[in-house]
Amino acid sequence: LDAASRELHALHREMLIASGEAHGHVRTSVSNLVAACTEPDQASRAAAALLRIGAVHPARAIVILARPDDAKRMEADVSLHGGDASQPTIELVRLEVGGEPSYHLTGIVAPLLIPDMPVYLWVLGAPPLRQAFSADTVELTERIIVDSGAYDDSAATLALIAGEQHRFGDGLHLADLAWERTAPWREMTAQAFDPVGSRPFLRDITTLTVRCAGERASTEAWLLAGWMASRLSWPASGWPRVDVAADGAQAEDDAGALIEVRVEAARDGRTATVHGRRGGDCLHTSVAIEDAASQRTVSLRQQDDATLISRLMADATDASIYAAAVASAVDLSRRAA
Repeated sequence: LDAASRELHALHREMLIASGEAHGHVRTSVSNLVAACTEPDQASRAAAALLRIGAVHPARAIVILARPDDAKRMEADVSLHGGDASQPTIELVRLEVGGEPSYHLTGIVAPLLIPDMPVYLWVLGAPPLRQAFSADTVELTERIIVDSGAYDDSAATLALIAGEQHRFGDGLHLADLAWERTAPWREMTAQAFDPVGSRPFLRDITTLTVRCAGERASTEAWLLAGWMASRLSWPASGWPRVDVAADGAQAEDDAGALIEVRVEAARDGRTATVHGRRGGDCLHTSVAIEDAASQRTVSLRQQDDATLISRLMADATDASIYAAAVASAVDLSRRAA
């Protein structure tokens, strides 16, 4: 690890000399980005995403490939990327760790971090989340980024996250890519009920239907339903009817993605229906109140790893809204079981 740090310093020095700025200053990174992987393809994907993020948020990026079943070893590769010849925007450190040290990634990565800069830990794939939520990791990081949608058992994953949020309270700063992917659908639903004429129906919703691609109800689908339930303070039992399910007819590579949301309400003999459905890269929305109807189509935002993580780093998110959505999603999934 000391050798990796020295190599980074030497690379910076060589670039400054080569550009004729031997006495210049290295561009300051604004964060530490750490990606924890268990498969080589994940490490390649993480490196590509972090290089894109570094173009916007200058950073030291550390990609760790943990191979606990391999022989005990540690290999490092360091490189500089982006910017001009003398001012790269990102330092990339690739670590491959084999054997027992793979279970102690916090101790491995700590010496490589830039002091006094926030640390973002991105957990790729679907490894056991217990290590990511260890006390040492939670204390070290500004934010832990997971993708709850990568896990097969949505209900169990959300229940685990809810338990960790309860255990750490405000000390756990968690970002979920699955939650971020629901943002266009949450915005669509909120905007549909924003006009004065439709707002009263919020308290008289009778049915919420959420559909996703794949063979089973996804984390994204449960999170969207949980968000509705928590924001509207729905009771633990009784109405409205909540129907969260998968549409197996959709393309397999879209498994888990939201494809349809329908909200039905009735108030004083009048009815209202909000319907959103994905079509390609667009979200088509219709709002019908009695005989009056309106339609709208918006482009869905990019949902790749780099775009989502950059958005999470740039925007201050309200963690309490996500936590409440998770708790309600757990309740709803248990009721549906």
